[in-house]
Amino acid sequence: MKALLGIVFFFFAISALASAAPRQHTITFGAWMPVKWFVGPAEDKAQDIKVRALYVDSKLREFTLGDPHDVTDHVFVVRRAYRVNDALPDDPKAAPKWQRQPARVTFEPIGTAPLSFEIHGSSAEVPVTDEPADTQEK
Repeated sequence: MKALLGIVFFFFAISALASAAPRQHTITFGAWMPVKWFVGPAEDKAQDIKVRALYVDSKLREFTLGDPHDVTDHVFVVRRAYRVNDALPDDPKAAPKWQRQPARVTFEPIGTAPLSFEIHGSSAEVPVTDEPADTQEK
C-alpha cells in the first residue's frame, strides 16, 4: 500500500512540475540615439550611426542597431552594438594597447614596466615570457 501511495505521489509531483508555465519577460526598446562610430585601422574616421537601448524587464541589457526581425511569433533577432572605450577624455593615464593576434592588452604605467594580459574567451592571464639573462635569478 505504501509503495502504491509513493508511486501515485511521484506521478502527481511530476505532472505538477510539467504543467508549470514559463516565466514571461517584457522586452522594450529605448529611443534612437545618434552616436559616432570610429572606423579604419587607426580609427580616425567617424561615421554617424543610430543605436537604441534594449530593456528586458525594465533593466538595460544591450544597445542595438537597426530594426528587429521576427523569426517566429515569440522570437525576434536584432543586431547588437559593440563598444570599446579605451580611455575617458579626462583620464590622465595612457590608453592600453590592444593586439588582435594573439588577443592581448598591455598597460604601460608611468615609471614602471609594462604589464600584459592575454585574453582567452571571457578570462585573462599574464603571459609567460623569457626574461633577459641579466635579470634572471642566480
